[in-house]
Amino acid sequence: MIILKADVARDLERLRAAGAIGSSLEADVTVYALAAQARRFEALRDDLRFLLITSEAHVVETDTPPASTVPASEPGVWIEVKPSEQPKCVRCYQLRRDVGSDPRHPELCARCVINVEGPGEERQFA
Repeated sequence: MIILKADVARDLERLRAAGAIGSSLEADVTVYALAAQARRFEALRDDLRFLLITSEAHVVETDTPPASTVPASEPGVWIEVKPSEQPKCVRCYQLRRDVGSDPRHPELCARCVINVEGPGEERQFA
């Protein structure tokens, strides 16, 4: 996982240098991987985005990644890092599609609503 984090950080810095993002939380990451590697990354579930320090992180199992990806240091793994198009949560600063999903908190993401009003989120790894 450390190698993946370094590969993503490299691409985040590329976007930052180009002025496409300011913070890593302004990016979404998709990891494309062969079956064995994909299972490893998928095991982290939603915690993968916390490990990578991005707003979104998804894993797609594939033998042939899209042309928009770059190869990771690990064979059979490719990454795509791009600016997020989602609104920003005013509490956690993550760009999430669920911002405003609770009408009582129109500027918060669902995760922050649970942390502010509910029992708090449950994380398993990160």
